[in-house]
Amino acid sequence: MKVSTSSFYAWQPSPVRDRDLSDAVLTNAIVDIHWMSRRSNGSPRVHAELRLGQDNSCSRERVERLMREAGIQGIYRRKDWGCTRRDPAAEPADDLVRQPPEGTTVTHSDHASQYTSSTFGRRLRGAGLLGSMGSIGDCFDDGVAESFFGTLQLELLDAHRWTSRRHLALAIFDWIEAWYNPKRRHSYCKMLSPIDYETVSAT
Repeated sequence: MKVSTSSFYAWQPSPVRDRDLSDAVLTNAIVDIHWMSRRSNGSPRVHAELRLGQDNSCSRERVERLMREAGIQGIYRRKDWGCTRRDPAAEPADDLVRQPPEGTTVTHSDHASQYTSSTFGRRLRGAGLLGSMGSIGDCFDDGVAESFFGTLQLELLDAHRWTSRRHLALAIFDWIEAWYNPKRRHSYCKMLSPIDYETVSAT
């Protein structure tokens, strides 16, 4: 362990404090949770897993401290630059989510310029799809969907590289069916996974 003999003998008679031992045990649990989350969970979800999944009543501040001391950090969405750039001259599509025409398939989006472009519109029509856009600042139509795709990009697509479309498809399937739906805790689901939230809501 690269510890000098004098340091070892100086440490040996010193008893380990209960608090230090408790911190060490909790840190091990935190490391396990972090790896179980595919190294994506930050302190809010680690704390939720300890509280809801392991019945541990430790404080979030303590979890944050131990993660900081252990050098553990979750994957965080960068908030200083956005991706939506509107074209003021473009005419947005109608919102078709509450009342789509019968027998049609709708592609719903925000007002970003790539979605209001004539090229994108031609592609939609060529594929037999109808464009649909929510109102500005409306989180009710596509907020959860945008959150899903943002999380997919952040936790999976930005973190790995694949050699074929088949491997990518398998990775996305595994991420959704083995992690995102059954295990990942979501703030909009009261820190439950989507499957657990639906189970609780049904009872």
